[in-house]
Amino acid sequence: MTQNLSSENIIQIENFIRNNVEKKENLCISNSGLNNAFIYFEKIDKLPINSYYIFDSAAMGYTCYSIYKSTSGQIYIIVISIQNLTSYMTYQSFIENNFQQYSV
Repeated sequence: MTQNLSSENIIQIENFIRNNVEKKENLCISNSGLNNAFIYFEKIDKLPINSYYIFDSAAMGYTCYSIYKSTSGQIYIIVISIQNLTSYMTYQSFIENNFQQYSV
């Protein structure tokens, strides 16, 4: 189920993406979280802009990983730690970083 974001949340996420550099490093996402990311990508790809899912968490909930469809239609993995946006990466970078070992 998508999370409803307030206008303030949307502005905060969009500004964060616009004003920060994408981090293309591996994330500490669980195996089930990786599976959830794929599931939610397929769902969010068909939904309107500003759709948002939380698909995994770590550190007893202090860090959560979400997938967000931006105003431009680009899909991002958003990392939030202790209720603060800390990093983001495009979904393409996420796939490249987490699944390159499975390349043929």
